[in-house]
Amino acid sequence: MDRSQQLDDMRLEVGRTLDVAQSLKDFYDKIAEIFGACYLKRGSVSVYRHTHGEFQRLSQFGACPFKEIETYQHLPFKMCAIRGELTVYYSLHTHSVLVPFFSQAFLQGVLALHIPRQSFEFDEEDATFLKEVTRFVSNNVHQFTY
Repeated sequence: MDRSQQLDDMRLEVGRTLDVAQSLKDFYDKIAEIFGACYLKRGSVSVYRHTHGEFQRLSQFGACPFKEIETYQHLPFKMCAIRGELTVYYSLHTHSVLVPFFSQAFLQGVLALHIPRQSFEFDEEDATFLKEVTRFVSNNVHQFTY
């Protein structure tokens, strides 16, 4: 299956999460599972909730190199929050991609992916897809209570 078709299939799966999720945590868990099962053969995806000046990991698929709780002192999260947009960090072996999501202009959390470079090169199509997913999360996070 080519990458465009794979991303289209994932769009459908992400859209269905709203129909089956029972809580916000369940919603985040299902999104992490979709990424882990379909998108990341190796690597990880985590969903962090922003609260009281820190980021708390609520969902995870794969081994996440970030801590369970990250503060604004941690550069990737700090830059992602300040920019308010997709932020990519490249290292020798991985891409770390952080995408914030908002509700009514307030930062709600960050979707964090860690992709081994040997898996694939992160490109503009991937960036567009991640922005769509976080826009979907932003538009629907209000349906759940913490």
